[in-house]
Amino acid sequence: MALMSQSSYLLRFWRSANSEEWRVTLVNIEPDASEQHFTTVDDLLTYLRHSYLPSPSGTNFSTPPDPQEPCPDP
Repeated sequence: MALMSQSSYLLRFWRSANSEEWRVTLVNIEPDASEQHFTTVDDLLTYLRHSYLPSPSGTNFSTPPDPQEPCPDP
């Protein structure tokens, strides 16, 4: 039987003032409890897209990439 692979996160949207862009904090709720910060919602979506969706070559990422590293071009 194959084991299911999953990741669980707490997602926090925040901004300092109503006139500012929304910022996002993604907290891994696994034992390491790492936080990843994004300055835009688009940055978060790009990270998730590159982390969990198949690439054009059909390869899935086995673990999410480091958010500090630039995402590869599609």
